[in-house]
Amino acid sequence: MTELPEVLTIADVASVFRVTPVTIHRWTKKSREGKSCFPQPIGAKFQHLRWNRDSIFDYYLHGESLPVENQSDRHVAAMKALRKRGVVE
Repeated sequence: MTELPEVLTIADVASVFRVTPVTIHRWTKKSREGKSCFPQPIGAKFQHLRWNRDSIFDYYLHGESLPVENQSDRHVAAMKALRKRGVVE
């Protein structure tokens, strides 16, 4: 993990947490709303998202549990959409 640069991109952070970049965007939004303690990115809101490596690893090692929503609701909605399109019976 020390081979990562000092400033991490969204792809780097996603690989550390083993999630997609869209999930990192969602966690960042919740953090900005005050609903999560996920580390704030460096820079302005509409610039490229970058994080300090140390803050990400501190959160990864000592932070709260990952801010995951109710995945079952998302699964049910996705399955309904697939059934509607005729992909799944």
